[in-house]
Amino acid sequence: MMEPISVPRKRTEVLVNDFVRSVYNWMFIGLTLTGFMAYFVSTNEAILHLIYSNRLVFFGLIIAELALVFAIAGMVNRMSASTATALFVIYSVLNGVTLSFIFLAYARAQISEKTFGFLKFVVKRETAQIIGVHLFTKGASNMAGEASLIVSMKATLRDVAEAIHPHPTLTESFGFLSKNMLSEVENSSLE
Repeated sequence: MMEPISVPRKRTEVLVNDFVRSVYNWMFIGLTLTGFMAYFVSTNEAILHLIYSNRLVFFGLIIAELALVFAIAGMVNRMSASTATALFVIYSVLNGVTLSFIFLAYARAQISEKTFGFLKFVVKRETAQIIGVHLFTKGASNMAGEASLIVSMKATLRDVAEAIHPHPTLTESFGFLSKNMLSEVENSSLE
């Protein structure tokens, strides 16, 4: 009896390796596109305002993203490679847009690190003056000086939002927090 030829097995391994490499390449492209888009949106005030000041737009983007996932998954065997690629790129861009809040919620110096703690401003709603700062984090002692200055100079959210905060440092969190809170105060005064 003859032994089976090992050529098909080698060919199969090559095909599987090529396929896996291709999948990882596309994952890299998708994640890179998502990251660049998230950073771009987080640094563009007009786009941020459009997305995050209107809940309908924000949730519409999330629904569109989910619809794309279901469309791609349900029709992947019936669509051309170019259509699937285009939908994947659109999904990656939408993912970046909806995840751009990560650059706003966290100081850029902290995004890639494991963090624990919180930063809180106590604010007079009528004047947006910061009357207290609560810090609970590993680097709180590095932030205490700026926190003390903010309260003692009777700074408003706008004062802190417009101030220059060194990057990358923990104190840039004051700028991000004040911008987010200022947006909340302004939006709540319109309602």
